[in-house]
Amino acid sequence: MSELSMSYGQKESGVISRWLLNPFYYVAGGKALTLGVVIMVATGSLAFLGRVRFDGILDFHLGPPAPSLGINISEIMVSWLFMSFFLLILGKIFSKSRVRSIDVFGTQALARSPLFLVSLIALLPGAGRFARNNLADPAVWRVFSFDMAAFIFLTLFGIMMIIWMVLLMYRSFSVSCNVSGKSAKLLFVASLIIGELLSVIVIRHGLAAVQTQTADITIRAAEFVTLLSGKDYEAAVKMFDDTMASALPAEKLEDVWQSLVLHAGPFLAQGDARQERISGYDVCFVPCRFEHAAFNAQIAFDREAKISGLYFRPSSGE
Repeated sequence: MSELSMSYGQKESGVISRWLLNPFYYVAGGKALTLGVVIMVATGSLAFLGRVRFDGILDFHLGPPAPSLGINISEIMVSWLFMSFFLLILGKIFSKSRVRSIDVFGTQALARSPLFLVSLIALLPGAGRFARNNLADPAVWRVFSFDMAAFIFLTLFGIMMIIWMVLLMYRSFSVSCNVSGKSAKLLFVASLIIGELLSVIVIRHGLAAVQTQTADITIRAAEFVTLLSGKDYEAAVKMFDDTMASALPAEKLEDVWQSLVLHAGPFLAQGDARQERISGYDVCFVPCRFEHAAFNAQIAFDREAKISGLYFRPSSGE
């Protein structure tokens, strides 16, 4: 290999490495802010579809979907704002250079880009089904399955993406605030710890009240019918309140659904859910079309968006 080709190869490798580990060399300020916010919104949207929650600066998990798309996106935004704010304050105190807010917030937004890949991988089947089971139950882990493999892969992949994100966040701090060395690392770690604690408190407690008030229960109603049609009765029961879970465990819920199928034929499709307020309860009506008949799933929710009542009534004309 000639010296010219070696030099070219090293240059290309250096460019790729810089894009992966320090993209702020190329993109900063308003461009980084715009691109970062777009990616965060896309991340939250995919995460909502894949049932991933990024409920802390360093946190992610699979489980029940957020009550709304807005909650999913808000969780990511809260973590970004907390971390950016702390780093901006530290930069203005300890940096000898002029620190611009747009540079700190913009590069920190872009630094959260690896989470987009986590939300994208979470769309693959298997991991979500495994996560919906009780992971604390040893029986879930006794038999190796495709779902278990998908869950383990997503978990390991997510950890790697979090590590990459933290590295980008430090690079962002170093570049936007013009700080480096051991003191910069210590300041960054301190901000990461404080930001993580406060973001978790705000997201898991502060947003909890918002979730119960703004939850779109039509989405939860549609999700419940989807679980029934997919014969995932254990996951469906987890959407019940305590009284319903006791009165209608998974076995009885399966009997109810199978009796509908026996009477009306195979399930074909569900229509758009509509919501009403009846006797102090939020009630959703989900049209369910079977091969020989049509029913409305009448699903009542309590104040915590838990299912507190369930009826299947023939639709108009039946």
